[in-house]
Amino acid sequence: MKGWVKTLWVIGLLVFALSGVTFAQQDKPGSKDHPLFTRMDNFYITHYWEEKYGEVKFKDEKGKDIKVEGKVYQIWYEIKKGFTPPSGLQIIRNYENAIKKIGGVKVFQEGSYEIWLKLDKGGKTYWVYIDSWAGGGKGANYRLTVVEKETMAQEVVADAKAMLADIQTKGSASVYGIYFDFN
Repeated sequence: MKGWVKTLWVIGLLVFALSGVTFAQQDKPGSKDHPLFTRMDNFYITHYWEEKYGEVKFKDEKGKDIKVEGKVYQIWYEIKKGFTPPSGLQIIRNYENAIKKIGGVKVFQEGSYEIWLKLDKGGKTYWVYIDSWAGGGKGANYRLTVVEKETMAQEVVADAKAMLADIQTKGSASVYGIYFDFN
């Protein structure tokens, strides 16, 4: 009887250990592809980050840094074990061709591993960056960054009437968060 129980334990441990390999190659819980793009075949999401309003550096047509503000998505993809990874160039060309088919353009390309794209569609401007150098440029993983450019929703309001009342009663008004650059 003891031998039979030991065998069940060994089988159970093997099943548990092997299931970890399978689960490790599934998308990170709560992650998703950006609605503009599908992913490369045989890749899964390892990291996913979404920010309601942020700032990301992109490149303009001349390769100079520019800052783009809006809703930020950053998604890291990794090739599943047992599959041959595509080249870095193959990854960025796939995204370039996909965005061109829906009216987007290539803004700038750095070597065979990085590309910056832009799309104006549906009243929104999308800035896209693909870095296929992650993992040493062997195509084993890549990062997709998308910024849906938008103006930040203003939440703080300066009330001119309240300031005027302070000036009339106190002779001054406090204004916070406004800084002046002077020499």
